Formats: sequence, C-alpha cells, structure tokens
Amino acid sequence: MYELAHKPSRSFSEKLAFLLGLDNVDEDFGVFHGDDNVFLFQDGFLRNSVATSDDLEVREAMTTFWTNFAKHGDPTPYRDGKTERWPLFDVRNSRRL
Repeated sequence: MYELAHKPSRSFSEKLAFLLGLDNVDEDFGVFHGDDNVFLFQDGFLRNSVATSDDLEVREAMTTFWTNFAKHGDPTPYRDGKTERWPLFDVRNSRRL
C-alpha cells in the first residue's frame, strides 16, 4: 500500500475544477485520487503533466516500484541505499511507503 504525497504539476484536481466550472479557483485541492496515474501514463489530459524535476523523480521511483512488483512480487527487491524497503502489508499495522 502506498500514499502519494507529491502533487504533480498537472493534477486531476484541475480537471475536476474545470468540469465543475471553477476555472478561476485559487484553492489548492492537493493530491487528488488518480494523480498517481499522471506518473505512469502520458496520454490525453495527462500529457505534459510531469514537468518539474520533482515530478520526474517521483515518476522514476513509481515506474521502478511498479516494474519491480510485476517482475519480482516486491517493489523494492534490491537494496540500493537510496530507496527505503517497501514494508509488507499487515492488516494490524497500516504502515506504508
């Protein structure tokens, strides 16, 4: 389980504000449900969403985690000194990376 804390340069919250007719809203809705997709897929609305060096760093980490999970069943199978070990899910302990 993970919790995304980095809001991408272009967030789904902007799309929601647009659909609700709130184009001039100054409120920051923060990280929005589905914003993790911005770092994994670059099509349609998501195109050009990853724009800053922080965005690129998060995208690199997420694609590595997802790829490792698909290949090894573990998002962090290797110790590289940069990445914290992804904790196993335990229903009694809601730790997440």
